[in-house]
Amino acid sequence: GILDKAMEMGGFDIGLIRLLDAAGQTLQPSANRGDRDPANVQAHPQQIERYTRGSATARIIMDKAVRVVDLTQTEGLRTLRREGVCSLVVVPLRTEQQMLGLMQLGSRKPRSFHPDELRLLDRIGIQTGIAVQKAKLYEQTQAAKTELELTNRRLERLLEDQSRLYAVLAPLAPADSLNQILERVMERI
Repeated sequence: GILDKAMEMGGFDIGLIRLLDAAGQTLQPSANRGDRDPANVQAHPQQIERYTRGSATARIIMDKAVRVVDLTQTEGLRTLRREGVCSLVVVPLRTEQQMLGLMQLGSRKPRSFHPDELRLLDRIGIQTGIAVQKAKLYEQTQAAKTELELTNRRLERLLEDQSRLYAVLAPLAPADSLNQILERVMERI
């Protein structure tokens, strides 16, 4: 997928995509490659609320900008440090209006990032964000379609029940007492 291509293109050793949950409160691991211990990454969703304006992740989320993260100057990111990452770039996955997640690309060897490479990663982040948004919209559409089909089936059953009830009540004379009506309804059911 896109993570594999981004890693291959940039010669990265490790990559992780985290997507914001529906409430926009947690970055959930979505895909990871190159980890020595993939379960370690999957066990660590990141709570957005814990980020302060000064953290690298908070700046990326707020500014929607690609950032090269100096792991020697940044707190947190223990999982990546344990994986031996020396150089890290974090790419926001976004559309023009919406932040959808982050892609972290790391190298176990120190390296620098050329501005053209960062611009390309930004474009990849935007295109990935658009794809994620489309996938979410598709899922929402499918869920709405399923709910609509269920509602239609319920309405059809109600209409059938109404037709059966009408068939029972139609032959009754207006002068029939309530007891007579109930007796006839019970006979036909």
